[in-house]
Amino acid sequence: MATEEIEEYEFKESIKNARKALALCLCNKFTEAQKFLQTLDGSCMYHSLSISTIAYLQAVLTYEQKYIQLAHEKVKETLKICDKQRKKRSWNESIYSWFGKPYFDDFSIIELHAELCYAECLLEEALLTFLQDENLISFVKGGLKIRNAYQLYRCCLIALEQNPFSLKGSSTRADFESGVEMGMGTFNLLLSLLPPRVLKLLEWVGFSGDKEQGLFLLDKGCNSKGLRDAMCGITLLGFHLVVSPLLGIGDSDISYSSKHLSRYMETYPNSSLFLYFSGRLLQTQCQIKEALIEYEKSVSVNIDWKQIHHICYWEMMWCYSFKGDWSNAAMYASILADESKWSKSSYKYMHAAFLIMQQPECNKDLNQSKLFKEKIEKLLDEVVQHKQRIAGKSIPFEKFAVTRVHKYRETGRLILPGLEIIHIWNGFTMFHKHENTLREFLLLTEKSLNGLQEETGLSKHHHDNVCLCKLLQGICLHHLKKNEQAEKVLTEVANSPFTSHSSKMDSYYPPFAAAELAFMFKNSGELEKALEYFNYALENYSNYGLENRLHFRLHSAIANLKKLNE
Repeated sequence: MATEEIEEYEFKESIKNARKALALCLCNKFTEAQKFLQTLDGSCMYHSLSISTIAYLQAVLTYEQKYIQLAHEKVKETLKICDKQRKKRSWNESIYSWFGKPYFDDFSIIELHAELCYAECLLEEALLTFLQDENLISFVKGGLKIRNAYQLYRCCLIALEQNPFSLKGSSTRADFESGVEMGMGTFNLLLSLLPPRVLKLLEWVGFSGDKEQGLFLLDKGCNSKGLRDAMCGITLLGFHLVVSPLLGIGDSDISYSSKHLSRYMETYPNSSLFLYFSGRLLQTQCQIKEALIEYEKSVSVNIDWKQIHHICYWEMMWCYSFKGDWSNAAMYASILADESKWSKSSYKYMHAAFLIMQQPECNKDLNQSKLFKEKIEKLLDEVVQHKQRIAGKSIPFEKFAVTRVHKYRETGRLILPGLEIIHIWNGFTMFHKHENTLREFLLLTEKSLNGLQEETGLSKHHHDNVCLCKLLQGICLHHLKKNEQAEKVLTEVANSPFTSHSSKMDSYYPPFAAAELAFMFKNSGELEKALEYFNYALENYSNYGLENRLHFRLHSAIANLKKLNE
């Protein structure tokens, strides 16, 4: 057998081994996948890529420096291996590729895969750079790596379109194709979610985002039977069941997600990951009780990496909060604060917020009330202590949490913090069909408003506290379909001026109230009025807390609305 034939045979075998390692991971056997890969030739491109990708996932899930460092080393090794396999261009060819359309007729199948694998590793290295270092230089370096990865994916897409001889009839074509579609599909999808002003800047440096193109490519990759078909499917499920509901734009394709999830559940019935998505599918349809059962199944399966369970604990925390079960919501926030290293500051604030929601019951017993208050104050102190930066930037929700700690220290209380964080994370859409819960929450807002109105010697935060209560009241009325009452309350908040005592974080109430009005009109079919209010919320407020979070929702909603009007 000729050397080239041996090399190609070994290359095809390495893809089969990578497929086996991926299947083990999807069956919750991450350690077994690592051990299997360690028995193989680590100098093979796909073996090395599989090793570094699993190390990368472990680093992201654990957020521990030792795993981040190890993953960085493995990714760098893979980049070197891929680079050796990439086609070496002459100086003339390099100049042409910079200024003209690249051509791939003389690329071997291994050289094409090397370009793809190199792009994947560049992305992993960039994201690890963000996790490893907090300074601006690392942020810029990571950004440049992402841009280089994007350009390589574009070149691979051009190679698919040109269909060079090496790809025609190749048994690894589907593996290459699914990788290109995963990369370009994900880039298109994520970039399309950015506000237009940000996207215009990115387009200037070579990026572009098209949501429909992204969904098309990922769907194609999902059905390709290539190495990365499952990853394309996971990306699509993540978009429809996690990202889209979080943005609250109402364009999740539930039937599509259900169909594909059923397919994966047949192949991987005990996969912790797909059981999680099964829970999310139910949760997006307001089936909170049923979603909790799926999350329980997910955390009950035997899995090497317990950090996978943290994703479910996060959802279970929210599900219990959606039911007004503050005790269980606090319990899961506490577990996350103890076990997860991702954002202890956020988890501790959520824990404190859910405890505060239970305070009225505890106040009946003086001793219990004192202990409860001490616990809340300790948690809030720890919120500030654990605040962190990723890629040189503060985490927006942590910034919000710290401002709430300062407010608590100043006034000795927080107004309905559990309902406020449900709203900030767009949770009301997850239980908008649960009238009893909405009525309970509406009563809480009315009770708080009555208490504020009865106060004497008003604090400097009185105006902002009233605005928050009315915002939450308006949201409850909206989802109870009491639109006339909701419009009156939300309009009052939307037109409410800031006071000299309003913090930047408290100034989010009016723009969010205007946005809620827009979503209410959209849900009731008044599309022209909805568009008017979406634009009003976008153009008439600036420099307020959580501004970027709202802008993501507004731009996505406007794009979706324009699509409905076409």
